[in-house]
Amino acid sequence: MNNVKTILCKQVLVLPLFLLIYIICKNVNANNLEKKFHFDIQYKNFKTGQIFVSYEIKNKKLILTSKSVSEGFLSFFYSYQSQSISESIQYNNEWLPSSHVVRGFVNDEKRISKVKWIDGKNILKYEINPPLNLKKVFPIPEESLSDVIDPITAFLQIIQNLKANKDCSGKYRIFDGRRRYDVISKKLGKVFLENDRPRSFKGKTVICGFKFLPIGGHRIKSKWKPENDKFTDVKIYFANLKENLIFPVRMTLTRWFGKIIVRLLNNNV
Repeated sequence: MNNVKTILCKQVLVLPLFLLIYIICKNVNANNLEKKFHFDIQYKNFKTGQIFVSYEIKNKKLILTSKSVSEGFLSFFYSYQSQSISESIQYNNEWLPSSHVVRGFVNDEKRISKVKWIDGKNILKYEINPPLNLKKVFPIPEESLSDVIDPITAFLQIIQNLKANKDCSGKYRIFDGRRRYDVISKKLGKVFLENDRPRSFKGKTVICGFKFLPIGGHRIKSKWKPENDKFTDVKIYFANLKENLIFPVRMTLTRWFGKIIVRLLNNNV
């Protein structure tokens, strides 16, 4: 149970922050455009967490605020809550990173990470508190921090490609302050998604699969073997909602302990 709860929290409750980034609107020049969304996290028949997302677009700058919290039986073993604020800027049809800040509590331990990009993707400043515990996680090589972007900017680029080329394939160098990893994405096809839970999405979707290649900041002792991952292990289902909004409506994560499902709940989007 200890191994399951650790992976469930580290990969499932941190992973929702990864999910939050899949937001982009066709009219990025609109002023004061704000939207709010709500996701549920499910493991087997248990609800284990929630994600609340709001974003605002001003003059080609997207500001996204997200909050994720543990819930239900998981909270008895591992209490978690996190809030992030990220800013991305669109320049010549490309999304560039501006800042990425994450504040959270894991079993009452406060954590914060801040990353600021000074000149596009090439110059950045960052701070984390508490520092990485190198007895538990791998160090982050300084030489790996060139040409990196935050996870939100990376997936804004993915959706940009999905809208322009009907494809979500690509590779991205990610740094979120505590972890350095590469993400490889691949289009897996299309499917009509049934609403298997009340208020979940029903309709046509495009499926994109993802692989994560850890570089630093990930746990030394872990059952996760990234070299054995398949693109079908992490899947995001994208739908074209009203107002030309391409949005993730479901995500599935398959690991040795089972499957986690994250669903967008109907809130009249």
